Amino acid sequence: MLELFEVLKPRGRSIPLATYWGDFGYLEVCLLSNDIHETEKHCEKEGLEILCRPVNEGERTSFMYIRDPDGNPVEFIIFRTPEGKIN
Repeated sequence: MLELFEVLKPRGRSIPLATYWGDFGYLEVCLLSNDIHETEKHCEKEGLEILCRPVNEGERTSFMYIRDPDGNPVEFIIFRTPEGKIN
């Protein structure tokens, strides 16, 4: 679940990717995924820009990035136990 809110005053703006400065609001949102490849397929189907296709970090962690409709990066991540179960 992701709770979205809007700050009207002071009014912020989207944070461009690959910058070292920020504005009001979050610089990154990260959501847990149960299946990173199904998440990728869903994002493609919805027409979302994929910034980084699924990447495996060892056997226990995978992640990917998309750009939300406002231009902000959103990360999806999956954690597995040593037995391979999803955490």
